[in-house]
Amino acid sequence: MCDNTANLIKARYVVTSTSSEQALNWQALQPELSITELSAEKADFWSLQKHATKAISLFLKQPRRSLLVLKADDQAEYADLLAELIRQEQPKKRSVFGVNYVVEQGDSFSFPRIYTEPAQSLADNFAAQGDVLKALHADQFSLFGSVRVHPSSQDILLTPGLVHQANGGVLILSAATMLSQFDLWQRLKHILQTQTFDWYSAHPFKTLPCDIPSYPLNLKVVILGNRTEIATLGELEEDLYSLADYAEIESYYSVAQPKAQENWANYVLALASKYELDLDLTALNKLYQLLVRESEDRFLINISPLKITEMLLNAATLSQKQTLS
Repeated sequence: MCDNTANLIKARYVVTSTSSEQALNWQALQPELSITELSAEKADFWSLQKHATKAISLFLKQPRRSLLVLKADDQAEYADLLAELIRQEQPKKRSVFGVNYVVEQGDSFSFPRIYTEPAQSLADNFAAQGDVLKALHADQFSLFGSVRVHPSSQDILLTPGLVHQANGGVLILSAATMLSQFDLWQRLKHILQTQTFDWYSAHPFKTLPCDIPSYPLNLKVVILGNRTEIATLGELEEDLYSLADYAEIESYYSVAQPKAQENWANYVLALASKYELDLDLTALNKLYQLLVRESEDRFLINISPLKITEMLLNAATLSQKQTLS
């Protein structure tokens, strides 16, 4: 009995002692960055995305790869950043891609005739120069162009779409668009596999007004989507991952190592400088603590440019109000 009582008292002491130690440590714990001074270097969002930038760079350099599926939680925010990155990665192209469609309109005695000639300048109707374009919302006409026939004169007008305008370059689209209009994906897949653009009637019960020649398209496509959208697209298109490269844009960044903390600080300072905001170590630590509270992980924090910019601007506004009052 005495031994049991002693063991019970010992157990209570251990539990009480451990709880007190945990409570004291928690009260004393204030997550702070280990860096002691600010660097003059600036870092952009992609400097915190080593895996994604490497995958994007390899994709752009591989001539036989035409599709990249990129996981991104916020397509609207990252599409602009991605387009800017790709423009920096790709050398400036002076070549003219595409064709010039020559339309010989028909009359009472002849049928219309359409033929192509190599594009000589950007003034030609289906010429392009390897641009990087983005469209998170698209339909068949904005994506693939259109064939219109004037109701009275019967004149034919060909209008280029995004795939034509991005010829020689990169087109950024959303997985949501492909899922909501799956026929767009099927036609886009055919274009990427054949590197050729073929004209089709937009109406299933109407034919084209005349034969319109196809022409080669040298195009790369990046599809942005969240994890659910990409998974759903993969279920609908079984060959997706044999056709596409894959990478992820990380929404959270690990600051477990001092070098990573320095990179993050340089990134935040670069964002702040866009709005002429001055930050010191104290301000960076406060921001870091707020991000830790949001993530509930002292080493893994949100690096969304939109979120961090919003927090910085809100803090600046509050500081101004306090100064004026």
